[in-house]
Amino acid sequence: MTTRSPRDEAADLEVAYHEAGHAFVGFTFRHLTGEVTGCTIEPATLDGIGFCEGHVTFAATPPLSTRERPANWTDEQWQAVTALDEFWVQISLAGIMSQAIFLSKSATSRTTTADGLPVADRLNSCANVPAAEPVSLKGEGNDSQQLPSDIRHARTLLSSSTVESEIDVRLQQINTNVAVVLLDGWLAVEAVAEAVFEKKTLSGQEIGSIIKLAMAQIAAEKRFAAATAAW
Repeated sequence: MTTRSPRDEAADLEVAYHEAGHAFVGFTFRHLTGEVTGCTIEPATLDGIGFCEGHVTFAATPPLSTRERPANWTDEQWQAVTALDEFWVQISLAGIMSQAIFLSKSATSRTTTADGLPVADRLNSCANVPAAEPVSLKGEGNDSQQLPSDIRHARTLLSSSTVESEIDVRLQQINTNVAVVLLDGWLAVEAVAEAVFEKKTLSGQEIGSIIKLAMAQIAAEKRFAAATAAW
């Protein structure tokens, strides 16, 4: 039996940034994927996922694309679910991306395969539909960021019938978009991370309030920068 070493404060903070990435991107897409209902850095073993260093919860998560389609679903219902797959992939990858940005290097020390599983399940459908437009184009995207552990695991789980080049191209597009979203709202990511690090668990209402306040500050700083640029 594998035993996990207790986390120190540095490890807790790393996990806090990981979960804050999930929470922030999930909040950004809430009009499509549903509200974020909570965030915790308390370790837990979750049904269907396994051990997690922390996790973010949502009001509703659609069934994974590779699972059997419910018999009573119409074509329109099923297409509506798979159309959201790319957004759920971005939410899944946002954790390790945020963690990597925080550490300014690839972060693999305390990650699990939990994030890679929904990526693998949904990436096939992402390769077959046009890329989603980035939520924000004002940030500085960083397509050199790597997501080594989860992406490698996801790629090994992909169906052999999928054209790998299509998957690789789409994965890079999604990777870049996640970086743009996170970096454009990094002040909000930091605020959520610091709050969940201190309190260990946040409600969906607390997450929303923190992000809205931080995004208002970001908008104010941009307006000030634009106004003073011509001075």
